[in-house]
Amino acid sequence: MGWGLVGWGCVWCGGGLVCVWWVGCCFAGRGYRATSAGILESSGRKGGSLASILTSHALIHTADGDHFRKALATAAERNGLAVSRVRARDLEAEASACLGRTPTRLRDTIKELGRRMGPPWGADQKMAALLAWLLLGRAMR
Repeated sequence: MGWGLVGWGCVWCGGGLVCVWWVGCCFAGRGYRATSAGILESSGRKGGSLASILTSHALIHTADGDHFRKALATAAERNGLAVSRVRARDLEAEASACLGRTPTRLRDTIKELGRRMGPPWGADQKMAALLAWLLLGRAMR
């Protein structure tokens, strides 16, 4: 049992496998086929042992995010999607190199996309859109 939020490049539910499958069905129903999933990796430091993680509130949140990303990646892979992981701090540079556009031009294009999409269009949505664009660029090579 779980819930899902689709449309911002983010899916979460207790049964991640079902949600990723459902997202794929939504694409298929519109004539598209999902082939890959992007996971935006944290730029934060990783904890070592469980004991060291439990001594730091920040590391607990980092570990929780890592667990969430691992669950999404596993669900995507089980549904036949290629999973690409990109560190958040490297996203803009990788997208710029792959897509052949300056970081400023990328930001301007993503900003314009947000105007057309409407709210909400915050940092999470912008990064998800850029990650999707990067994956499309890689697929076109």
